[in-house]
Amino acid sequence: MKLSVFTVIMPDFSMEESAKYLSGVGYDGLELRVRDIPDSIRKDPYSYWGNVKNDIGVKNLKDKAKEIRKICDKYKLEICAIASYMSCSEQDAVEEVCKSMSILGTNMLRVNAPYYDGKKNYNIIYKDAVKKFAAVEKIVKKYNVKAVVETHMGLISPSASFSFRIVSNFDPK
Repeated sequence: MKLSVFTVIMPDFSMEESAKYLSGVGYDGLELRVRDIPDSIRKDPYSYWGNVKNDIGVKNLKDKAKEIRKICDKYKLEICAIASYMSCSEQDAVEEVCKSMSILGTNMLRVNAPYYDGKKNYNIIYKDAVKKFAAVEKIVKKYNVKAVVETHMGLISPSASFSFRIVSNFDPK
């Protein structure tokens, strides 16, 4: 079994510091946090869901991909997945990230289902999500990438069974 860490837990580490530390304590890989940081929080203290030292987002991933791969190779770490915060409705962003995935040496991309707060009928949101994930599927196939659905509270996919309901509409490859 291989062990990896989601880099969101290391908000005050650079890419180099993260890789060096994870390799040193025996991890095999990492799930790379990819999220654009709004300018409004760039001066805030580092935090898990806010500002981070390892600033990798959709907008700069292409420019940083070779450097990230070089650092991971140096510390013998795999990138098991890209942990984005992109929604299935953000197909342009999905495609932009997919363009860098072969350089990073990974083929798994986490994509969020829509949010659910009970204000709109779940079935309407679900049908729209399936339609949008169908568009995501077309994009990721072009790049030999596998999209995986985020299972998280606040989304229409808060559990394995709800996530399965979405993904059962698509090619498991």
